[in-house]
Amino acid sequence: MSFSDFLLRLVNDLGIFSLVVMCYGATIRRFQPGLVKFAILGLLFGAGTGFAMANGAGLMPGLLIDPRGVMLVLAGYFGGPIAAMAASAIATVARIWIDSRVAATEIAGIWAITVAGVVFARLFLPADGLASLRQFLALGVVASVPFAFALVSPVPYSSGVLLQAFLPLAIATVIGVVVLGHFLCAEQREIALKRKLEKEAFVDPLTNLPNRRKLERKAGSIIDDARRSGSPVSTLVIDIDRFKCMNDRFGHDVGDKVLKDVAAVVLANVRADDAVARYGGEEIVVVMPRTGLTTASVIADRIRAVVDQEVFHGDRDSGKVTVSVGVATHQGAGVSFKSLFKDADEALYRAKQRGRNRVELASPTSVSAVA
Repeated sequence: MSFSDFLLRLVNDLGIFSLVVMCYGATIRRFQPGLVKFAILGLLFGAGTGFAMANGAGLMPGLLIDPRGVMLVLAGYFGGPIAAMAASAIATVARIWIDSRVAATEIAGIWAITVAGVVFARLFLPADGLASLRQFLALGVVASVPFAFALVSPVPYSSGVLLQAFLPLAIATVIGVVVLGHFLCAEQREIALKRKLEKEAFVDPLTNLPNRRKLERKAGSIIDDARRSGSPVSTLVIDIDRFKCMNDRFGHDVGDKVLKDVAAVVLANVRADDAVARYGGEEIVVVMPRTGLTTASVIADRIRAVVDQEVFHGDRDSGKVTVSVGVATHQGAGVSFKSLFKDADEALYRAKQRGRNRVELASPTSVSAVA
């Protein structure tokens, strides 16, 4: 292989690596951890390995040299065991398709490097995917495992061929793991920073509930769906009784703990599709899609009862915490979050006036439809 051929293959491999980085970033942004995400990452690293082998140089019939180890060893670290095994299966099929005379030791090398990469990642690399330069160098050495299999290949070659082809390729593989690993880490850092900023912008740091801004965004999509489908949408406005007095008497540390405990109760008693947020101060709001007044009032009273029984700011005898809840349901083309919240807030005010620790429903004149 001439030097110009080597440079051309190197440029092609760099292009493949770049595509893998871009697709990897898009995948981890779009999908949460799960089987679908792992399958897509396996397909990505497997395809990258296949393209790298297709771009490889045939040393002699049945023996191919290429940077496959870069993709396979990083699949275990950045994709996990499922993705790594899927990548190996795809790489095996691709290698046989490229040349059916492939040596069995080459196929064994594909699987050996995958298993070695997964084990090394589990034992020696940080779980957050942010390995150091030294760790990537070590992983690059692991990626050179296939070259050991080439040594026992039944295909004959001279020691001169070994020095001219395999040793430089082993060095290039180590460098490839370091470089590609660095860029994959950079993608993870960028996404982690973006998620952190999003959390700071849309999540209340005390209760870990979404904040008012996040709720209003999600409520907008719920309201749009209710307008299109004609289904009812309900809102709960939950307020901790005598919270200011509690704060003034026992201190903000106690008040913070009570807020967190009440938020946990609310979160445990609503449904996955419901939008929950700390709306301000001691007020928590829940927007419930496709939910009539009857169902909403049952959920509201369950929250009230659990708080009454399980949340305390001190001992059980003198530290009982209660909440009051206002509930409203609207239905029809004219429904809006603003009017829905207004009616639920007015119902909450009545609950406070009538003794607290109770659920009040919006007046019939403000309800478009009742389930």
